[in-house]
Amino acid sequence: MATKKSAEEATKPAAKPAEVKQECKEGPIVIVIDPGHGDIYSKWLDGGSTWPDPLPKTGGWQEKDLALGVSKALKTALAKDATLVKAVYLTREGDLDDMKRVRFKWRIAIAKEKDARIFISIHLDSPSTTGGHHVIYRPTFQPDMSLSLAKEINKTFKIIPPRSDDVVAESLGVLALGDTNVKAGVLIETGFISAATDRDTIENKAASVATEIAAGVHAFIKANLTALCTVPAPEAAK
Repeated sequence: MATKKSAEEATKPAAKPAEVKQECKEGPIVIVIDPGHGDIYSKWLDGGSTWPDPLPKTGGWQEKDLALGVSKALKTALAKDATLVKAVYLTREGDLDDMKRVRFKWRIAIAKEKDARIFISIHLDSPSTTGGHHVIYRPTFQPDMSLSLAKEINKTFKIIPPRSDDVVAESLGVLALGDTNVKAGVLIETGFISAATDRDTIENKAASVATEIAAGVHAFIKANLTALCTVPAPEAAK
C-alpha cells in the first residue's frame, strides 16, 4: 500500500534537466565567406561598385561578379587543409532576387546557422585608379582576434599590394556578428575595380588571390585554434 509520502513523490513533476552549452573541441572549424553585394537593395539588384561608372548598357565590370569569383576560389583554397577547416560556406552562389531579405542581417544569419568561427566578406573598392587592397575589422566586435586575422591576411596577400592604411577599423553593418559564435570577422577590399591592374588580377588571377588570402587565414587558425573553439560566445555587437 502506497504511503502519502510515496504518492506525492510519484506525482511530483520531473525535474527539468540542466541545460548544457555545447562548446566545440579543438579541431577544424567552419568558415563563412560572404561575396559582397548581389542581393536586392531598394528594389534593385545591388551590383556594388562598377567600372566604368556609370556602367554602359553592355560590357563593363560589377563588384558583385568579381567578388563572387574570388569568393568561390577562396572557398576551394581554404578547404584544402582539412586539419584546420571543417567546412566552408558561401552566403550566396549567384545573384539573389528575394526582396524580403533584410540588409546585411541575412548574411549574418548564415554565419549563425552554420556555427562559423571565422567570417570573411569579399569586396572591391572604388574610385581610385592607384589600386591596392586593405582589410577592415569592426572595433566593437572581437577586435583583438579580428585585427589579428587582418594582419595575418596582409602578411600573405601580396599579388595586389596593400594600401598604406592596410588595416582599417570601421563599424560596418555586415560585421555586426555579435549574435553568432564567430570569433574573428573581416571585410577584405581585395583591390580597386577602378584600377586596371587590380581589376585584371581579380578577374583573371582569382585563384592566386584566393591562395594568398587562404595562407593568411590558415596561419591565423593554427595560431588560435584553441581560442576559436573554446572562448565564450561574444556579447551582442554594439
